[in-house]
Amino acid sequence: MHSYTQSASKSDQVVRELQNHEQDLMEALGAKDSQLAILRVRLEEADRELQGKQKYVEELLGDKNR
Repeated sequence: MHSYTQSASKSDQVVRELQNHEQDLMEALGAKDSQLAILRVRLEEADRELQGKQKYVEELLGDKNR
């Protein structure tokens, strides 16, 4: 009976450790998702800025060719 109790206790400890590890990983994943969302917004902003600059360059080239 003692062996069973000891085994159950060890199993409970392993389960708690795995649950804690899972929670840590989920928090890290959430942080990475937030970082990714920020990077997506920055990429969209940079893309819009690049498109604006490309349009401006095209306008300047059009003026030059006239």
